[in-house]
Amino acid sequence: LIRTVLFRPPNYIPLFAQRSFSNQINHERTAAAIIIASEVLTGKVHDINTYTLTKLMFERGVSFKKVEIIHDEMDEIVEATRRLSKKYDYVFTSGGIGTTHDDITYEAIAKAFNRKLEHHQPTIDRMLEAFSKKGLELTDARKRMALLPSECNILLTPDSWVPLVVVNNVYILPGIPSLFEKMLTANKDQFKGAKFYRQIVLTKSLEAEYSDDLRSISEEYKGQVMIGSYPYSGVCKISVEGLEPNVVQTVSS
Repeated sequence: LIRTVLFRPPNYIPLFAQRSFSNQINHERTAAAIIIASEVLTGKVHDINTYTLTKLMFERGVSFKKVEIIHDEMDEIVEATRRLSKKYDYVFTSGGIGTTHDDITYEAIAKAFNRKLEHHQPTIDRMLEAFSKKGLELTDARKRMALLPSECNILLTPDSWVPLVVVNNVYILPGIPSLFEKMLTANKDQFKGAKFYRQIVLTKSLEAEYSDDLRSISEEYKGQVMIGSYPYSGVCKISVEGLEPNVVQTVSS
């Protein structure tokens, strides 16, 4: 028997719900990311792409498990790619596909899967068309961006020549946040998992006032829901997530 109300913090504010729907499957789909960006590790830029990716994965019903931020170093990229691609259904990389000396992601992922690098003519053709409209020359440096792992798959994005290169279960994306989001969103139907349900409860109470209740409910519903509490702008946000909408509703009531 499911109780109608399990926990309601003092100063409770009525909940609102966020739901994600995707095709039902029989097992959990998982994802991980490799952020290839020395500039993030040295504090020069913020990593925005992880937030974009995790948000979309939740919406698509894919359980995001891990993110690793590493330097633009060949051995690190190769090792991380091999290890994570064996463990998770989808692996995403961000960064390192431009024209400069430290843009080595294509080469590293080719090495991780024992592939060669080859100029991809359809990508070169799209580059020629895009650059000619801007009055730009297709230099050898720019052609490096079409030097891709052999036998890769290519996903296209409207109004962009940049390919979303796929090698096995690894999806290679640029580090530029706007382009990263555009390409990922355009190809979101590639990523499907189980239905996730999320409900948010807002309360003006302090976390210490309800932490014992949260702990006991988390133990009672272990394996069925994930519960988190996050102080935010004068209120605490309690998140309840799970695969069964009735359980999520009961716990958050």
